Amino acid sequence: MSIFRKKFYIAICLFLTLITCVFASSCAKPSELEQFLLELRCNLYYGECESMKLDAHYGFDLNDNTSSNSPIYGLYFHLASSDTDNVSRTVSYVENDKTYNAEFKLDPITNKMTAFIEIADFDKKEFTISILEGSNTHEIQLTSLLPENTLTYHKAMEVLENTQKPLIDAYKNEDGSFNASIIMRVIVKNEKPYWYVGFKKADGNLKAFLLDGITGETLAIREVL
Repeated sequence: MSIFRKKFYIAICLFLTLITCVFASSCAKPSELEQFLLELRCNLYYGECESMKLDAHYGFDLNDNTSSNSPIYGLYFHLASSDTDNVSRTVSYVENDKTYNAEFKLDPITNKMTAFIEIADFDKKEFTISILEGSNTHEIQLTSLLPENTLTYHKAMEVLENTQKPLIDAYKNEDGSFNASIIMRVIVKNEKPYWYVGFKKADGNLKAFLLDGITGETLAIREVL
């Protein structure tokens, strides 16, 4: 074989290997455990203006969705204000010429004003919303709190599945079916990300995992009765 043909053959092999890797990566399936997600918080946001502070997160909560078993993704807004008077407050967000509006309501558990906007495939690092408060309008820019290289919930679930297989298998029936609901929440503390993952049984028993948000390493496991 001539040197030219040999180089050509090597180049073709490298190209085919690269294509195979790309397709294998793009066709990678999500963890089977994701179908058991009951609650998901996969991004966190914060913003403020002179008169108010606003927290937000993106995801879904099937506890709030009594009409369907399918996840309804959206933005959850939490107005960190002790002012719970009768003034009407509405959050407004515009994207692609479409306006989303939602009225704030008092959450009796957290004592915060909360609002929810249904929106799919939201992955912005920052965005601007308006809050209509009586006759006043406040604009607030919300910025993601997640540090760079924070694991997606897909990857965090994959790492947990690979590193905690015996514990996960303990939640399976004799036929191998997973028998619990899963809660996943991304957390940022002192600018460091973590993933909280909870396996919740029908009787309320909960096993909680705390994962490093960058590496996926399991930092703690706790049984909550």
